[in-house]
Amino acid sequence: MNAPKDVLEFAKQKTRFLDTLARHQQQQLSPFRHDELVVPSLLELCFTSNEHNIPLHAIWLLEKYLKAYPSSFDSVYPTVLERLHEIQIDGNQRIAGNILIQLLSSKINIQLTMEQEEELIELIFGWMIKPNKAVAVVANCFEILYLLSQRHDWVKDELWAQIDFFKKNGPPSIQARGKKILGLLKKNT
Repeated sequence: MNAPKDVLEFAKQKTRFLDTLARHQQQQLSPFRHDELVVPSLLELCFTSNEHNIPLHAIWLLEKYLKAYPSSFDSVYPTVLERLHEIQIDGNQRIAGNILIQLLSSKINIQLTMEQEEELIELIFGWMIKPNKAVAVVANCFEILYLLSQRHDWVKDELWAQIDFFKKNGPPSIQARGKKILGLLKKNT
């Protein structure tokens, strides 16, 4: 029997991650013990500064792991939410955004507290409006805020205004994503 696509993607990412550690002579940082992932070790790598950009590779591995094993969100999301503000690099924010979209989707049955949601909304708006933010990060911010707007009505108006701004001043790819999210907002109003 073939392994599901997401499990195969995780296995590929694991190999790439371990190769990256070996290339930079950082094998001691491996979050694998006896070929088993030690999730707290991986989480620590996601939020630790490293000259070889290990956090980017770590959060990418985390994304693939959570897609392959979504039941693991229960043990991971509190740490991710608590430390999300530490992520400053656009590439890492893009991948963290992918994880948040997966977390907030209806497929994952995790209910955040009102406080967690409010902190997340504030952080994501901050990422979105930061000058010269990577397009992929802004696009993920649109989607994250749309998902949160389903429980926080005030987010819809502010998100709408931000998308209007990006539609006038942003590149075509962000305009397309904004148009998609505006369509969803109109549909759910």
